[in-house]
Amino acid sequence: MKVIVLSGAPGAGKTECAARLIRLCPERSAWIDTDWLAGIHPWRVDEEFHALVGANLRACIENYRRWSARVLIVSGVVVHGGIYDELPPVVEGDTWQLFALQARPEVLARRILGDAKAQDADQRLQWLALNEEAARLPGCRAIDTSDLALAEVVERIAVAAGLLPAPAAAPPAEPVRASWVSLSVPEAMATASRALERAGTPPDIAGRVVAALVESERRGQPSHGLLRVPEYVAAIRDGVLDPAARPRVSGAAPARTVDGCNAFGVLAAAAVRDELVSEVRRW
Repeated sequence: MKVIVLSGAPGAGKTECAARLIRLCPERSAWIDTDWLAGIHPWRVDEEFHALVGANLRACIENYRRWSARVLIVSGVVVHGGIYDELPPVVEGDTWQLFALQARPEVLARRILGDAKAQDADQRLQWLALNEEAARLPGCRAIDTSDLALAEVVERIAVAAGLLPAPAAAPPAEPVRASWVSLSVPEAMATASRALERAGTPPDIAGRVVAALVESERRGQPSHGLLRVPEYVAAIRDGVLDPAARPRVSGAAPARTVDGCNAFGVLAAAAVRDELVSEVRRW
């Protein structure tokens, strides 16, 4: 079993990368996020917490091994004195690789403040020192994600892990000066909407998606902003995202079901929100 461990400080992109990396894995592959292994309240990271996560992690890995998993991805804050110490005994005999995702402190802070997580943002900001600690793990490969698109980070991991072939070497190119293009909000929305519509997205859906992306940009959250447009286009091309799909709501309260139907996430989130608001009003 090949084990791929994605470690790093909060905000480094471990969960987002793992969610996309698993799509590149062969059949009978699995993904574990260590946050899932101890959804405890109150959230307190101490020796007892690490012991609980370690016990659950060992059990999960053994279960996936019995299932004959080919690739297992583990994402989380994996460092010495914590979860890392639980791994060597249980993956003995397996091929395992460690990747430490890093970013500049200001980038990590911006991502944390713009990301909805169960853990308190202020608490996560206190763990930025793990940015360097994760990279000191034996045999670890560090990747600075500060200025990389999510798709680029995933591709680097996939190539290093043998899930994708190495890209062909490109001929030397002339140096190009980086340039910035300033767009007004209407111009940004029109440009991004055209890109999604050309990929098969109905105009009304494209408008809703782009409005959410532009709003993230205006709030200083570029990780959830316009850089997602090329990722969405690639997901549509690969058949992962259905650009014309609309979430379906079924069932009766209190057991309603929202089927995302492989649609854009913003549509599924809106469907859930609308159902919750409707239910609250009925109360």
